[in-house]
Amino acid sequence: MGLDKEMFRDVGVSSSILKDVHEIRATVREAALDLNKLFSAFVENLTSIPQPKSVLEMVKCYEQPCDALIIAAKRQEGLHYVSGKLILAQADANHISCTAELYFQNAAGKWVSKKTSSGPLRTTHLTPEALTEVQRAGKVEFEVLDPEQP
Repeated sequence: MGLDKEMFRDVGVSSSILKDVHEIRATVREAALDLNKLFSAFVENLTSIPQPKSVLEMVKCYEQPCDALIIAAKRQEGLHYVSGKLILAQADANHISCTAELYFQNAAGKWVSKKTSSGPLRTTHLTPEALTEVQRAGKVEFEVLDPEQP
């Protein structure tokens, strides 16, 4: 969507403000692309698991991608990370999924939610014991802490 410079001049918006708006839009667009790249790496990490894992081992595979998503949202979008959870859940009889739900606030205090998912993963990614644990509970949740806080 292009901005009509003449329309903005007619209402008293200076060219420097219009330039700032264009720069902000470009920065936001770049941040969105970076978050998409991080999400792609997150999914690639999930699907490249070479052998069956315990629930904790599976969750540890997602730690670095989750941290990267949080850091990118804080630095590129100016968001404040509040909390989040990583959910390992039974999707169907043959699949599980791993979902990260991350909660932020912007400078105005408005809540911003970011959610990423692995999509369906074969249950063979889990050890039999881990699969039983997930199946019994339906889902297993873990808190996601701010990677930049001690």
